[in-house]
Amino acid sequence: RGLLIEYLSEVRKSGEKPVFEVQVAAAGAVVGRALSPLDAWRAALNSPAAVNFVKRRLRRCKAVMHWLGAQPYIAPFMDPVDPQDFPDFAEVVKRPIALREIYEKLANCEYRNEFEF
Repeated sequence: RGLLIEYLSEVRKSGEKPVFEVQVAAAGAVVGRALSPLDAWRAALNSPAAVNFVKRRLRRCKAVMHWLGAQPYIAPFMDPVDPQDFPDFAEVVKRPIALREIYEKLANCEYRNEFEF
């Protein structure tokens, strides 16, 4: 069960110029405001609210990694596969990554959001 966060763009009149706003639908909070839609979205994505939202999501990813690390069957997935042990591995798995590499990337803040995780 998750919380749906929807960003809405809206144009409002402010004097003579339109002002573009981006807001979080669930809270109604404006997180970006500018004279162009692109600048409004840039402001929204760099807002403290957006940054905190991503940090909370990545903390959940860390919790998943800690849970996985505690499982008894996880040992074979922690380190990269040795191609000498499994010669066909590269043909079957196109983008291999070991769980240890994922954990290190998460610890080093290399994921920009939970979707990259």
